[in-house]
Amino acid sequence: MSGKTLFLILFYVSAVCGIYAQYGGTSAPMEGWKFSGVIGPTLNGRYFSVDEYAESYREQDGYAIVQGKSTYFFLYDTNTYHDGDGGDIINRVIPSWVEKMGYVIDFDNIKEYKPNQNLASSVRALMQQRGCDISVTLVMGKSVVGYDYVQINIRDKKTGSYKSIIYPLYYT
Repeated sequence: MSGKTLFLILFYVSAVCGIYAQYGGTSAPMEGWKFSGVIGPTLNGRYFSVDEYAESYREQDGYAIVQGKSTYFFLYDTNTYHDGDGGDIINRVIPSWVEKMGYVIDFDNIKEYKPNQNLASSVRALMQQRGCDISVTLVMGKSVVGYDYVQINIRDKKTGSYKSIIYPLYYT
């Protein structure tokens, strides 16, 4: 095997491992979530099967530039089918998602920034472009604050302002 071939293989493997690590080595937060019951609900005139929980929030993903770095986000639209109610995402889905990755949320030190006037304009633009009012990112490794955390950004439909919730995480 030539040195060039070995380099390309190592480059590919490190890129795949980097992508895996960036996403937390896990699936989307809503993967596996289902509506309860035998039949799914009809929300704003659209029927959703039991398995279409993520679709009812139009779960998407995308990138925005935050502090000069490409940052991965999961995006949710609570306005179209849930009347702007993101409580399930914030209080059930995201905590369950981080626990599946082996984290524990430090509930005593959750921070809320309302309004968050420092939210990166590229995050606001990504949310607007995708028609979503919630974005979620997992920040791992040597972050500015010194610990891993999940940041949830929420756009208020009435005021157009953004708030951010920070869930400090500790790996079990």
